[in-house]
Amino acid sequence: MIFMGKFCPGCGRENVDFYKGFCVDCYTEMHKFAEIPKTIRIVKCRKCGLWNYRNEWVEESFHLLEKIVKGKIKTELYNFGIGIDVKDDVLLISIHGTLERQGTIPVEKSFESKIEYLEKKLCENCVNLSGKHHELIIQVRKKEKPDKEKYNTVVSFIKKNMHHLMFDYPKARVFWWKELKEGDDFYFGTREVGEHLLKLVTNKFGLKSEMSTKLKGITESGKKDVEFTYCVRV
Repeated sequence: MIFMGKFCPGCGRENVDFYKGFCVDCYTEMHKFAEIPKTIRIVKCRKCGLWNYRNEWVEESFHLLEKIVKGKIKTELYNFGIGIDVKDDVLLISIHGTLERQGTIPVEKSFESKIEYLEKKLCENCVNLSGKHHELIIQVRKKEKPDKEKYNTVVSFIKKNMHHLMFDYPKARVFWWKELKEGDDFYFGTREVGEHLLKLVTNKFGLKSEMSTKLKGITESGKKDVEFTYCVRV
């Protein structure tokens, strides 16, 4: 609460805004209003650089760093927000808010913290890629009387679209293909990505696919590890 006409025991000023017995400036100077860790640690994939945020592997970004930092701060301020800047491994953090819920008495403070990357782990994508683990295969095969030009266009379409997906969707990075005498095999780390691309291909070129499944084993969590194979003839 703000009072007028008091004598500030800190600076001696009168006839200014007061809060809890001190002028607002002295009260702000006397209190930190926030607890910030000296070191903020981020788990980072040692191979591809993805960050682990709330048990999900996601792309590094400045916006994500702000969310991580804000989640580490304990504060008594209302209407709390932050701004950050990074210089090498030092985080320059400014916090702002108000002393009262109604939004009165704005406060801003500056802090420094160190950012540390923990790069001991591999993300799920890199683990799957290094072990060639896959959930789905698209087999592109030639018909008895193939249209060679259309076949090559279909194969190029798959490669081009996967190239774009790999930039926008981390799970799409678990992908590789093999050129065989009978055609081309495309391997996908996740069924979701593979079926998304299959739909793009069949809709684009008016093709049909045949599906088969194979049980590869049981995962550590007790789920069936099933391989889905779709054959597309061109």
